[in-house]
Amino acid sequence: MHMDELKDLWKEVNIANADAEKQTSDVIHGNAVKRSSAPMEKLLRGIRSKAYFAIAFALVFGAIIPIAMPVVSQYLLIILFAAYVSGSILLFQEYRILKAGIDMTQNVRTSVKNYKKRIEKVLRYEEHVALCLYPVCAASGFLLGFQWMAGEQPILNSTKSWIIFGVVILVSTVVGYFLARYLNKKAFGPYLKQLEENLSELVEE
Repeated sequence: MHMDELKDLWKEVNIANADAEKQTSDVIHGNAVKRSSAPMEKLLRGIRSKAYFAIAFALVFGAIIPIAMPVVSQYLLIILFAAYVSGSILLFQEYRILKAGIDMTQNVRTSVKNYKKRIEKVLRYEEHVALCLYPVCAASGFLLGFQWMAGEQPILNSTKSWIIFGVVILVSTVVGYFLARYLNKKAFGPYLKQLEENLSELVEE
């Protein structure tokens, strides 16, 4: 076999190997795209569910406001009502953006990466806002419960009652915050992790 024939043969082998590697890469990329579609849809439905829950809580708070006593609890419930109405609007806006942003035909890796970041941003924002609302919710619940149990008796008229009031707010806020984080991690964590794993297999386009 002449040297030229060996060179030609070696070139053909290199071309065949390159084609095989490209086909393998395309298969891995295609599989990653398919695997990313399912968790993205799950995350999208999760955001939509949060919006529905926000509407439900807003309706509950709105229904309680007219009958709430003392008056200060009405003010607290109005704050909660306004917060949940605003929250539901923002969540539905994020839902529409995320739904419109799913494009599995172009810039797949960038699309998946941005999608994941946006979901994480929504969850962090929700947790921070909720942290501010937990004390308001706990205070209104405490005042309503105390009023229903004690009737016309004065509320928070002793040091002991103020201490109990403060402890209830503190405990409710801490427990509510970490419970919300746990539930978000349980509901969204597995799908976010799956997207992170898929990103390593997606080719930058």
